[in-house]
Amino acid sequence: MKKELIIAVCSLTMIVALTACGPAVTGKTEGSSAQTMELENQKTSASVIHNPVGNSHKILIAYFTYPENTDAKAIHSDKYDVMASASLNARDGKAVGNNAVLAMYMAGKTGADTVSILTEKPYPESYDETVAQGKKEIENSELPALKTHVTDLSGYDTVILIYPNWWGTLPAPVQTFLHDTDLSGKNIYAVVTSGGSGFSDTIQLIQQLEPGASVKEGFALHHSDMADAEGAAQKWLETTGWLQ
Repeated sequence: MKKELIIAVCSLTMIVALTACGPAVTGKTEGSSAQTMELENQKTSASVIHNPVGNSHKILIAYFTYPENTDAKAIHSDKYDVMASASLNARDGKAVGNNAVLAMYMAGKTGADTVSILTEKPYPESYDETVAQGKKEIENSELPALKTHVTDLSGYDTVILIYPNWWGTLPAPVQTFLHDTDLSGKNIYAVVTSGGSGFSDTIQLIQQLEPGASVKEGFALHHSDMADAEGAAQKWLETTGWLQ
């Protein structure tokens, strides 16, 4: 699992072992529009954040990012070494999870609403402890309780699910979200960030957890390509017909 708080550069061994490595970002990525920045500036919430310009395409972007699921206040300091992180992006002196960057960019381009998948119990501040906890959750088929609960999905036809690849599969909190949320009748587009494993078995697992939905591959992003994450998202969005 590697969408984590990392103070030193991940070793090659870790990258191979922890296929959850979130895409690396080397520096600040400029916001694409005033709308995107407005979404970014909203406080992280366990509730759906409605797009201020409206949501004509009826899209919900649900994303899971480690920095929003930890007590580690150090990652929100301008002193944190995001250059050494495989999970963080530097924006205006603040550390932001790469999957949050993707979610906000795509919301800004499509008018989609967003929701962050947040656990009741934060992940440890320690990188090693978080790695161990994530592995244990997956091996023991644990479903950690969430603060995030989306009960009314009547306004959405499409769900874009953004997540890291942890230990070759879906992070346990994402599995909880899918277990607790009925997405029957929706189109689910998977967007995964990883250190090299891509989708692995995640498409099949999403379909298993959401048998009444139509699950499709969106795009996979390797950590080494995170500097052009917005370009990759833009290229994919141009194929969907959702751009505003």
